[in-house]
Amino acid sequence: MTVEESSAVYERLLSRVCCERLQPVDLILSSALRGDSRTMAIQSVYTNLIGLTLLLALSPVMLTAICLIAAFSGPGPVLRALNAPDFNIFLSGCCAFARSGTMVPAR
Repeated sequence: MTVEESSAVYERLLSRVCCERLQPVDLILSSALRGDSRTMAIQSVYTNLIGLTLLLALSPVMLTAICLIAAFSGPGPVLRALNAPDFNIFLSGCCAFARSGTMVPAR
């Protein structure tokens, strides 16, 4: 005769986690919550491919918006360099629409 904990029986029969006896260390050291490096590598590749595909697909929309803004707004640049000192590594060379009232001034 084997003795089994009630939480284990609950989890096995209902396929749910018994949270009454769940400790924080169980969440930290759980093997189910650890990511597989191969899966994470595949996810990073297809996430980047999806982002690149959407960027290429929506670039005509952005170019159309820029042309419309240039045609129907006053004088001045349509795009301006984005000043983000906290994110210079990630946003270097980025642009933002440069119409009055649309940009938050840099600190």
